[in-house]
Amino acid sequence: MSRAVKRFLLIAAAVIALPLLVILVGAALYNIAHSPAELHELPSPGYPATEGVPSIALTAGPCPAV
Repeated sequence: MSRAVKRFLLIAAAVIALPLLVILVGAALYNIAHSPAELHELPSPGYPATEGVPSIALTAGPCPAV
């Protein structure tokens, strides 16, 4: 391929890739900014990481005998 064709393809790839990259980064930042505040908090030391998260094992009552 000639130098001009290679240059054209490189510019075309950049023109397509850069807006997609901006959209993906923007969507990720939007999701982080609009996620519930609980997801931004780290679990306190000494507590299990699932504290406050409802679980079937915790809410369904005793397990039946198998």
